[in-house]
Amino acid sequence: TSELTIQNSLGTLPALRLINEASNNTIKYCKLESNNNSATATATAGVILFGNTTGANGNDNNLIDYCDIGNLSGGNPVAAIHSLGSTGTVAQNNENNTISNSNIRDFFSATIATAGIYVGAGNGNWTITNNHLYQTATRTYTGAVTHRALWITPNTGSLTSASGFNISDNYIGGNASNGSGLYTMNGTVAYVFMGMDISVGVGAATNLQGNTITNMDITSANGSSGACLGISIANGNVNCGTTTGNIIGSTTTNGAITFTTTTTLGGIIGIRFSAGSSCNISNNIISGINLIGNATTVANSFNGINYSGGTSCIINNNTVGSATLTNSINLISTSATSTSASACRGIVANTSAANATITNNLVANLNTTYSATGTQAATLIGIAANTGTNIISGNTIYNLTSNSQTSGTGLNCAIMGIQYSSTTAPATISNNTIHTLKLTNAATVAATQVEGIYYAGPTTGTANIIERNFIHSLSIGSTTNSIAVLTGIELLSGIVTTSNNMIRLGIDDNGTDITAPCIIRGISESGATSSIFHNTVYLGGNVIGTVASNTFAYQRTATTNADDVRNNIFVNNRSN
Repeated sequence: TSELTIQNSLGTLPALRLINEASNNTIKYCKLESNNNSATATATAGVILFGNTTGANGNDNNLIDYCDIGNLSGGNPVAAIHSLGSTGTVAQNNENNTISNSNIRDFFSATIATAGIYVGAGNGNWTITNNHLYQTATRTYTGAVTHRALWITPNTGSLTSASGFNISDNYIGGNASNGSGLYTMNGTVAYVFMGMDISVGVGAATNLQGNTITNMDITSANGSSGACLGISIANGNVNCGTTTGNIIGSTTTNGAITFTTTTTLGGIIGIRFSAGSSCNISNNIISGINLIGNATTVANSFNGINYSGGTSCIINNNTVGSATLTNSINLISTSATSTSASACRGIVANTSAANATITNNLVANLNTTYSATGTQAATLIGIAANTGTNIISGNTIYNLTSNSQTSGTGLNCAIMGIQYSSTTAPATISNNTIHTLKLTNAATVAATQVEGIYYAGPTTGTANIIERNFIHSLSIGSTTNSIAVLTGIELLSGIVTTSNNMIRLGIDDNGTDITAPCIIRGISESGATSSIFHNTVYLGGNVIGTVASNTFAYQRTATTNADDVRNNIFVNNRSN
């Protein structure tokens, strides 16, 4: 319960300002309200303002605890808590401040970038923990700006200061202090929502642990894949979920976050690491998300974890989707006449100057109802590695379902468990389990393709490997389609040793025969220089009808490269 209320209704000033070495203060059980419309990153913004200093030290060691911070009748603050410190010396930074156990609400402007907590230049070593950020009313945007719950961007280069933030156990979402209801935003402009925007220094690690982003309903005309971002890490040395995973969405409820785009390919990225030093993204859950376009031309995009910059990234033990919640990630619009490349990817690494270690993750129960025809790259992918040096090992990918009728091949296949197209050696794809990849469309004449592993890798090196993977239960919805293609492993290009993999095709996840007379290929080698050793491939199932297509436990169509194929077990027991 608030014991003291502090208000400022002037419209351009905070309710509370800490400036010129204001340190060691405790603000507790207070209600602080303002209609301050000063823009973020200016010297007067915020309901609570941490300012600069004329002394030797910053505004340090302050505690904001169990407070209610928000709007005042007559307008919303652009920022609820705002810190813009001095940068003359590191000592003049605002450091070791704590924001905890507080309700932070109703920060909004229809035309100006907004934030629940903004921490800009001249800051370091803050603790932001156990706060609830929410909106009590629907917010409608008229300007193409960005709305951020946490905007923590003190880095102005490769600083070793501006580091050491601890951001934990915060709850972003809902329309009430108990987390219920929906945090609702809309607009016919290309605005962006970010749960957390993080750009910190490369000194002491910044920790993002145990935060939850949920109960959101967002409609935007932004056509970018990052129109809605759960956690964006733009710079720094960051641990994301390494001790306690963050949750984006819900483990039990479909559509805990609903994102609607009115411009094609607008989408959600759960967690993005795009620049800086190193990042460890582990133990996080991205689940319970619905994406909506329309029934004709507007399609969505989705990326669970996107590694697109920085020097190295560990992506370990995360869940994108759910082990049990059907259609946990659900692109629910048919977009039947769309020509857009609607991509849905669990994990993607696409930064050329970096190393990615992608291990022990679960990507499961992702669905797209996109039903358009064409050759566009309307792909549903468990894990994609497009550039850089990548280790993809120990991951489990299953229950990827697509209604697509697109006939793209190679990189543009409708469903892929793992897509590997980076040409930087070495490449490692090992110990992954991939199963139950389903084309659900009953179309009889769509040359749609499903592949367990697609490989177009490095053309140099001797350490490129695809080994000890288990691939099974690829299926199609039609019982008569003779031109659809199911492939366990496709080796398109590069140098690679493919060994000790197990592949079972022609039978679905329930043990039922795939009765469609489609093309099935266990291992297909069409251009790679391959050493293929000790693999076991089994094709089974009985075809119903008089039409049949060829099936291959092993198929080689390349004519110029040299292959070494030894000590494999190839069994084609399929009946046509």
